Amino acid sequence: QSYFMPGDYDHVLARWSAAASLLLFLLPALFQTRPLPRALTLSPRAMNRLMLALLVLSAGVLALSATYGVALVGLRDSEQLRGVAQRPAVLNYIIGWLIGAVLPFAFAYFAWHRRYGLAAAAIALIWCSYPVLLNKSVVFGGLLLPYLFVLFRLFEPKRASVVALLILMIPGIAIYYLLDFGWIESEGTLGLSLRFVFGSINVRMFGYPTFAMNNYSEFFAHHPLTHFCQIGVIRAVYGCPYPFQLGAVMADAYHMGSMNGSLFATEGIASVGPYWAPLSALVCGLILSLGNSASARLPAPVVAVSAGFAVQQSLLNVPLSVSLLSNGLVVLWLLWAITPPMEEDKSRA
Repeated sequence: QSYFMPGDYDHVLARWSAAASLLLFLLPALFQTRPLPRALTLSPRAMNRLMLALLVLSAGVLALSATYGVALVGLRDSEQLRGVAQRPAVLNYIIGWLIGAVLPFAFAYFAWHRRYGLAAAAIALIWCSYPVLLNKSVVFGGLLLPYLFVLFRLFEPKRASVVALLILMIPGIAIYYLLDFGWIESEGTLGLSLRFVFGSINVRMFGYPTFAMNNYSEFFAHHPLTHFCQIGVIRAVYGCPYPFQLGAVMADAYHMGSMNGSLFATEGIASVGPYWAPLSALVCGLILSLGNSASARLPAPVVAVSAGFAVQQSLLNVPLSVSLLSNGLVVLWLLWAITPPMEEDKSRA
């Protein structure tokens, strides 16, 4: 990213550090695939009962969360109101686990077994969380999960991954040029709608991780490293040079909103600096490779769809520590590990 973006830091060092970080991260993430022992799996009947219970639990938790505040506002106003309603920390963790892991897995599990009514209920619960959380990702997530499920049913996994990204990116690229060439009035109703689509998908989903790498490289070239003090336990024991979360620190420094960084930016650049960032990425890759072991016996559509929130967030938008503890990645791994074998012929039309 350093070829195209300004910043007062050593671009060559950052470039090589990023390349080495990606390579060392991919080594365990791609090649460690040993499955877990079958003794951990439930019976099909027990798994069905568990998934039904988790749907009911999710509905109950969302109803409880709604008692702390609900706001029926549009996507543009949600950022200003987000965080106004104060909920207990434990409840926030549970909501994160449900939205990031339980409900996406429930959708994938029920859709794979052709129980489409229950799969739709999982999507409905994700959407019902929007007035409580005021998070745009849950709105788009309710569309993303069926989209991924269809693509991973139609194509083999590697091709489905590429097609899924291209379909999301190409409309925004076309919108950019239509607006840039003046073929669509940018301030008109259509232009504003298209700019929102471009900003939400191409900029926020794909552009912001790059902006974060650039901004984190510049900021921590001139400020103390965190040494992982963004993790609450480490902050409590050893203290931290920053009084609040890094997203707020970056927002104050660059005025681009709360810019949480990926594991490459946060556990890498911010925590240990560019020289040691590749080693940190290797450790993160080893941790994420545990998901390979947990999911080794599951069909690709179930894995890809259920990981649509937690893994995508951990790679692009939030630190790995947040994904593990707050966004439910550990919970997702547990669900993968206890799921009984799911035969391929159950999903065939």
